[in-house]
Amino acid sequence: PEMDGTEALKIIRSRDWGKTVPVIILTNLGEEEAPKSLRSLGIHSYIVKADLTPSQVVVRVKDALGITD
Repeated sequence: PEMDGTEALKIIRSRDWGKTVPVIILTNLGEEEAPKSLRSLGIHSYIVKADLTPSQVVVRVKDALGITD
């Protein structure tokens, strides 16, 4: 990759359309291992893949997008 997720999020947040887009970090790094700069970039949720089932991830994404069943 040409940039990491933190750099990509900085670019997204610098655009008018990206200032309020809900962003979910999906990773296997624990929150304590994540770059501290992510918090300042306004993420909606931080998901550690190993901690959740795919169904639980879908629930979190729907929540971030305001989708109700």
